[in-house]
Amino acid sequence: MRMQTLENGQIMVIIRKLEISYIADNQKELTYRSLPFSVELKTALLQYKLLNELCNDNFILAKKIGEAPLTRQGITAQSKKDWLEYLDLKNNINVHRFRHSMTIFLLNNKVNLVQLQKFLGHSDIRNTLIYLKYVDEHFDNAIHTANNEFYK
Repeated sequence: MRMQTLENGQIMVIIRKLEISYIADNQKELTYRSLPFSVELKTALLQYKLLNELCNDNFILAKKIGEAPLTRQGITAQSKKDWLEYLDLKNNINVHRFRHSMTIFLLNNKVNLVQLQKFLGHSDIRNTLIYLKYVDEHFDNAIHTANNEFYK
C-alpha cells in the first residue's frame, strides 16, 4: 500500500481471479475496488510505520532495511495471526470469512444494500442478496427493500 494512497482516504486493491494481484501491463481482466477507511485507520497505519521503523517512505506495508520484502502471502499470514490473537480464536478461520462476517454485521445494522454491493465489489446485486439468508430480519422484507433500492 503506497503512502500517497492514504492521502485521498482510499486503499486501491487490485483483484484478479478472487485474489489480490500485482499490477502488470500484460494482465487483462483486472477489476479495481476502492475501499474507504476512517481517519483513525489512517492514523493507526502511519503510527505502525513509525513504530516499526519501516524502510521505504512510499510504502506502509514494507519491511525494515536489509530484510526481504513482504509478499502477499506474508501479509495475509501475519494479518490472520494478529486477528486470531486479538479475537482469541482458534486457527480454523480464513481471511475470506472475515469478509463474510463484516457483510453480515453491516446487514444486521441496516446498511443500504446498494452501498453494500459497491463495498463488496459485486457487479450483480444478486450476489449481495445471497447474504440476506444470514441476517436476523425476515427474508421477504429484506428482498422487498433490496428491490426498492435497486429499481429506484
